[in-house]
Amino acid sequence: MIGGKPGEVGKGKTIMKTAILSMAALSALATAASAQTSEDGFGISWGGQSAICHNDGDESKPRDESYARSVIWDKMVLGEAYRGCDATPAPMVIDAELRAIDGGTWGLSKPFVGTDAAGREATFRLYVLNSRYSWAFDSASDIEDEGGRASLDEILNTPEFRQRFCEAKAAFSVGAASFEGATDRNHRLAGARAETVTQKLYGTRETCSEGRIPLLFNLNVGENQEPVPQSSIQRRVVIVVAEKIAIDLNLEEALRNALDRQNVFREVSLAEYDLFDLEAR
Repeated sequence: MIGGKPGEVGKGKTIMKTAILSMAALSALATAASAQTSEDGFGISWGGQSAICHNDGDESKPRDESYARSVIWDKMVLGEAYRGCDATPAPMVIDAELRAIDGGTWGLSKPFVGTDAAGREATFRLYVLNSRYSWAFDSASDIEDEGGRASLDEILNTPEFRQRFCEAKAAFSVGAASFEGATDRNHRLAGARAETVTQKLYGTRETCSEGRIPLLFNLNVGENQEPVPQSSIQRRVVIVVAEKIAIDLNLEEALRNALDRQNVFREVSLAEYDLFDLEAR
């Protein structure tokens, strides 16, 4: 483990968190209850035995107790990219601050700089997977694509991403988790998500030409501290790449400084998370 400790937790956080989650649950109940009226659209039957997309043949299936809460969270985090029971794929829309590469599969940020305590510099970029893709709810292994499963191996081997990755000095797989649930469990989930991406990047690195071997790191930023996040990376796949590194640079210091200062992508805000654990892989 390279440095990094949990941020200070104020007194009463557990009590406040419980209260906020209770309020969120009541809100979810109200929202779900109002979604039972459509005969051929999306519907959730809290009072019955099912959580269903009407007319798709699953009306008799048992209800998953967490389904409605997951749907509400997805709508909040994914915004316009969330399609519910709509069978029409969401468009490949990249965030406004990013440039689309690989047909819109990835969004690429502008370069940004971080410095270590001695003033040595490194240049970084963010690679953000299109918002139509996301980690499956509470999962560190599955990536969703319109309700189905996407292949992370294929995503991490798209042509332009692979070329740029191979030319980089280092790559950092970002793992994050939501505010929901126990904090220690969310920390483990965030770390596991980072590890999953890093393990897949080993396969991508094997396709790089001889002499091009980016260093790989896990970056666990922990649990989002906002009960209703305005910017949320916890369901997104985010990779930070170091393109230039000064000699004798303290990479951890430079990375943290860069992510603290960067304004190229609004959804990567370290201030909203409670960890910064960097692990060389």
